[in-house]
Amino acid sequence: MEQTARLNLEKVPLSYGVLAGGMSRRMGCDKAALRIGEQTFLEHLAAEFAERGPFMVSVRDEKQGRETGRPYIMDVNRGIGPMEGIGNLLTWSPTAYIFICACDTPYLRSELADYLAGVMPDGSDCCACSDAGRVPPLGAGYFRRLIETA
Repeated sequence: MEQTARLNLEKVPLSYGVLAGGMSRRMGCDKAALRIGEQTFLEHLAAEFAERGPFMVSVRDEKQGRETGRPYIMDVNRGIGPMEGIGNLLTWSPTAYIFICACDTPYLRSELADYLAGVMPDGSDCCACSDAGRVPPLGAGYFRRLIETA
């Protein structure tokens, strides 16, 4: 069996991004502000990822950005959906590889980002988990070279 080269985490630093810019129509309130105990979902994710590398939040507007208390990137084209946030995070990532998740996944662990980076074949643009053949775009690792595609 041929061995495929993998991403070397010591050579390729990771950054972490969270999409928090959704309209929250179904939830009725800002998902990033929902709480787990004393922390908001976003604070919980920031505590998990911010110590490991650069951490950014994609938001819908400046008010939401200020409320995050974290470095943020505002949506330029509102109403497009998650691809707008993914594109913005790819554009502003200070590293070549960025792990991107949604703010409503507060129990996501940084080990998932490390795992995806570790199993990504060399030359790949993205690595994500799949569920019964469906591949969600969040909770995935991306290379910045996808900026134009996104």
